[in-house]
Amino acid sequence: MGCGFQDPAPVEYRGEYYLVQSSGPRVDLYSSRNLVEWKREARIFQHPEGRIIWAPELHVVKGRFYLYLSQLEGTCYRPRLRVAVSSRLHGPYTLTGFDIPGAIDPSLFRTSTGEMYLLGAGFPRGDDHCGESHIRVWRLTDPVTLAAESSPLTISQPDNTWEWIVNEGPQALERKGQVVTLYSANGSDRVDYCIAWLKGRLARLSRWQDGLWSKPQPNPILSKRDAGPRAATYCDPSAAPGVWGPGHGSAVRGLNGFEEWFVYHRKRYTSVDWTRDLAIDRLFWLRPNNANPADPGDRPFIEGPTDSSDSHEARDPAQPTVLDRFDAQGRIGKTPAGWIPVAGRWVLSPDGSLLQTDASPGLKVAHTSHLAGSLVVECWVKLGSSAGNGAKAGLALWDGPNEALLFAVGRSGGAPAIYVRSINGPESGWQALSLPSGLSGTDFRRYHLLRVEKNGAFYTLQVDGQDAGWLEGRAGPARAGLFCEGTLAEFDGFRATEGFVDSFRWRGRFWGASAAPPGFRGMEHPRAAPGWLLRSARVACAASERAGTRLRPLERGVPPGART
Repeated sequence: MGCGFQDPAPVEYRGEYYLVQSSGPRVDLYSSRNLVEWKREARIFQHPEGRIIWAPELHVVKGRFYLYLSQLEGTCYRPRLRVAVSSRLHGPYTLTGFDIPGAIDPSLFRTSTGEMYLLGAGFPRGDDHCGESHIRVWRLTDPVTLAAESSPLTISQPDNTWEWIVNEGPQALERKGQVVTLYSANGSDRVDYCIAWLKGRLARLSRWQDGLWSKPQPNPILSKRDAGPRAATYCDPSAAPGVWGPGHGSAVRGLNGFEEWFVYHRKRYTSVDWTRDLAIDRLFWLRPNNANPADPGDRPFIEGPTDSSDSHEARDPAQPTVLDRFDAQGRIGKTPAGWIPVAGRWVLSPDGSLLQTDASPGLKVAHTSHLAGSLVVECWVKLGSSAGNGAKAGLALWDGPNEALLFAVGRSGGAPAIYVRSINGPESGWQALSLPSGLSGTDFRRYHLLRVEKNGAFYTLQVDGQDAGWLEGRAGPARAGLFCEGTLAEFDGFRATEGFVDSFRWRGRFWGASAAPPGFRGMEHPRAAPGWLLRSARVACAASERAGTRLRPLERGVPPGART
């Protein structure tokens, strides 16, 4: 793990993870392929006025890169939230005019329906000095513009003894119709630093107000451990036994598309100081034993803090069934191993991506050999620079000689568009889907992440984490692959993982004002998730023999406190 790291907020881009670290006025970029081993990539930003930078976070929005940071003139003197932007991951980044005084620890939150918010830690006693801190929220119209009602809303303040005077380091997560905000409490230089959570309803996000948030029990959910394995043995074998001050982290999904992980820092020593190191533990979602049947929410459970030296506790993130980052490794200009071209010319590029270079008309397809009835497929997709109207590129689920499903980004009428085609769908041709509001004005000639969940006959579609709809289609097993039509295209970070996944998330309608195409379904919320029956508050699988779907356990064990 990363020795000397603090306030980690990893993001995945093109099959690799990235996070940023600050030192004085400088910000460096680090990369990892497994969330465990990190290497320095480059210095990507230096504050033009030499201001001190705290807790920077990197976010990818519509193919552009945004560096959110806390700017200070001294040790927590005149703190401000700022944003720098770049068209390239490695920069250069240019500081924008975005400026919020009296706050630190910015974190961008985008909902599955496209709303955008900035969370941070604000200081109610004045903007000049840090003191008691509260969790605050600002609504955004785009990554660098505050909405008209720019007054911050306070959703949490320290009101428990274990919080001391500090609520900071927030990250908001969407889960089954609710928003869970993970945050840090107590002092980051103290052994009692910890992670806690807040709960709010997603339906209220368009009118965030004070008082709509609660601190459920149990809290905190990640705190020091006095006994057990030695802490930070990978950084200093002389460190005192225990795990101290775990806090200020971020949740991120593993590359296999199923697991969620919480990456955070913890203190190396028991003294009052800021020597911290990176740590990682599984994040689960558990249903409380006394759950209100009318409340769809789960609670977060972090399986830790564990110690990387304790082999019976810790493990690395699981890998996908199929993973290809298209590293050339001497095969530039050739089809990557394990891929079967059906049509087109599929070759590796020098920069580590997969290119489809056949410009002739018609559908161009390549797929993997692995066959699965239920799986999750993800890949970063980019249209060719000259892509015009009718251009499409995306994910293919291929069943024998035909497609089971094609899901694409593209262009129509000079504007971005998304499409779906299913062999069992209502029409034989392409169906245009409503573009998620959060992707309005995007350019699919930049990389975007496409995701398809195939659970037997049910398919859920996403672009950049935003719901595009779900449909019922071909139930039989299929091979995951890629395709394009009417354009050259680039692909990177492809992965497919076999298994059944259903988050049972609330499906708010998401096809815009117009009706969904016949036979297709928007993200409405049925009484039960597709393919499932509700019986006396218990969930039973309703997959038929026709679907050929079996519920597969994704974990060998059940986390403590889980109900089965």
